[in-house]
Amino acid sequence: MDTPKKVLVAWDEASRLDAVRALKLLDTPPERRFDRITQMAREVLHVPIALITLIDHDRQFFKSKQGLDSTEISREVSFCAHAILQDDIFVVENAIEDTRFADNPLVTGPPHLRFYAGRPLHSSEGKKVGTLCILDYVARQLGEEDRNRLHSLAAWAEREVNLYAADADALQRLENKMRLAHVLDYAAEGIFSTALDGTIESTNPAACAMFRIGADQLVGRNIRTLIPARDYATHDNFLQRMRDEQRNDARVAFEVTGLRSDGEEFPMSVSFSMLRVGHRKFFTGIVRDSTERHQQERMKSEFIASVSHELRTPLTSILGALGMLKDDLAATLPADAREMIEIAYLNSRRLNTLVNDILDVEKLDAGMMQFQLEPCGAGSLLDEVVLYNQPFARKHQVTIAQLPCAPALAVRVDRLRMAQVLTNLISNACKFSPAGASVRVSAELRATRVRFAVQDRGPGIADEFRSRIFQRFAQAQPARDHNKTGTGLGLALAKEMVEKMGGRIGFESVAGAGATFYVDLPSITA
Repeated sequence: MDTPKKVLVAWDEASRLDAVRALKLLDTPPERRFDRITQMAREVLHVPIALITLIDHDRQFFKSKQGLDSTEISREVSFCAHAILQDDIFVVENAIEDTRFADNPLVTGPPHLRFYAGRPLHSSEGKKVGTLCILDYVARQLGEEDRNRLHSLAAWAEREVNLYAADADALQRLENKMRLAHVLDYAAEGIFSTALDGTIESTNPAACAMFRIGADQLVGRNIRTLIPARDYATHDNFLQRMRDEQRNDARVAFEVTGLRSDGEEFPMSVSFSMLRVGHRKFFTGIVRDSTERHQQERMKSEFIASVSHELRTPLTSILGALGMLKDDLAATLPADAREMIEIAYLNSRRLNTLVNDILDVEKLDAGMMQFQLEPCGAGSLLDEVVLYNQPFARKHQVTIAQLPCAPALAVRVDRLRMAQVLTNLISNACKFSPAGASVRVSAELRATRVRFAVQDRGPGIADEFRSRIFQRFAQAQPARDHNKTGTGLGLALAKEMVEKMGGRIGFESVAGAGATFYVDLPSITA
């Protein structure tokens, strides 16, 4: 299989990406103010395609497009990813003869691009955030007159990009002012502002209802009076930590018992932050009645314990018995009976997977899933996971190719949970790869992180599914092949487990050209 191209990045990539996001243009709909520029670029420069683009972490977003249907492409295949590394217009006269682009899928396949010219667009701080670019299906040159036109149009686009950010900031400030009073009046949580000594200065109707007292009786009293005396020390310790904190956005959260005006006590979660306005500091706090949440957590814990015993245990026994029948006795049975046993065994496995996934979700939500983080060699972990998944790969007529990795490569993970994550990624890759294909599994050091990657040659991830792919029960489309169905929980569980272990999960894909799912974890390699 081909080695994936590495994305080109600028020396100031982190701050450049901050500038891109600060523009607030990513994933916004088309607008006339930008479309006028690309329409004019296409007309005066006589090209079929003109774009205003933003270069994000792993994609290129089209804020305005003429001559293309898609709204974004992978940064790996982007011509503009090269353009933002230049100080002037970047030109590719004939891509098929340029070694940097000759094997680019946009050149070798639809739309069969040949010519490209793009000028970087800068943020108000001077960061290269995207491009104004023109493209053609035939090779050509960019004359001096056309170069000047492209410069002028790019300056126009650059101005609009930065004006948009300024307009968005001004509108946001106005909206925030208008919303604040509404939020305070209609918020379900109790909201307070207090002086540094805890004296209540303002509150909202939800707080008054929670403590069964009027606002005129709350304002002016110390917030300590809303908890039992036995909890004063806990409350005072948290507030003192806030006073000692130097950061303006200091925040603490804790659980405490609330005390209503009629003497009733209730569990309460509190989140306080300290703000500075001019030379004055004060606290803002949100309080929530946790009674219902505590009841739900207790019911959830009881449910998990009950299901684990009442459903998992007999299901495991049924699966084991069917497995024995299938492996040991099926040969002596008629064909119809063998087929029924095979169907029952496969359906039991699917049910077992569904039950296990649902229970894992419940454990994560209830905070009952424990993670034992230990040093783990990346190579030995891959050896184990690949060996375990070989029978599944053979069933789908694909092979698993494990790339060598450095012997010293190591991470700190819960080995069982990390194996579960990688197994999910590998099994998905096997299910969606065509017969005869190879699934590549690798681990490599990237800066301070180890990247585990699983690459397939399946159909890739559809654009409309990208934003939902890690959501629970999300599935790209109904599968006609039952061997490719799943619970829709696997990737959601993988994401939550990886994040619990201090990592990040993501993917890179071009629809129709396969996908690479990866997990980045902090390296403990010496």
